[in-house]
Amino acid sequence: MDQDIITQQTRDEHLATALADLGRSMARRSETDEGIEHEWAERAIELAINHPDPFLRSKLAQIGSLRQVKALAEDAHTGVRVSCADNKFIIDESLQMVLAADDDAVVVHALLDAVTPYMPVARLLVVSPHRSVRFRLVFQNLAAELLEVLADDSDRRISEVAHQRLVVRKGQVAPRSKS
Repeated sequence: MDQDIITQQTRDEHLATALADLGRSMARRSETDEGIEHEWAERAIELAINHPDPFLRSKLAQIGSLRQVKALAEDAHTGVRVSCADNKFIIDESLQMVLAADDDAVVVHALLDAVTPYMPVARLLVVSPHRSVRFRLVFQNLAAELLEVLADDSDRRISEVAHQRLVVRKGQVAPRSKS
C-alpha cells in the first residue's frame, strides 16, 4: 500500500511538471502571437488549476507559469496559495497584491518570507486585517509614510513601536515608556 502512495505521488509530481512545462510553452507561444491565447491553451490551464488533488495544484503553484500561478493564487486550499509565494514569479506586482489580500495570515507571511513587497503592496499590508502581519511589518525597514500609518494602528503595541521607530528615524531620542 505504501508503494501505491509513493507511486501516485511520483505520478502527480510528473504531471505537475508536465503541466508547468505546458504553461511555459504556452506563454512563449502567446508572446509570438501578440498575447493571444488559443482556446486549447485556456482549457489546459483550466484543467490544471481545477485538478482535484491539492498536492498537485500546490506543486504546480511552485513551478508553474505566471498565468498558472496567478490562477492558483485564489485557490480554495491554503497550502496551494502558500506555494504560490514560493514561485519565482512572486516578483510580479499583481500576484503580490492578490496574496497580500489573502484572508489567511499564513499566506501573507509566506509572501513576506519570499520577497520584499513593492510599495503598493506594502501600503495594502500596513492596513492588513491580520495583526501578526502588521506587527511583523513594524520591524521592517519601511518608508516613513508606512510607519506613520502603523503609528495610528488600533493595536497599542504596533502603534508604540511604529512611533518609536519614527522618532529614532528623525534623529530624536524616543521617550522611555512608563513601566
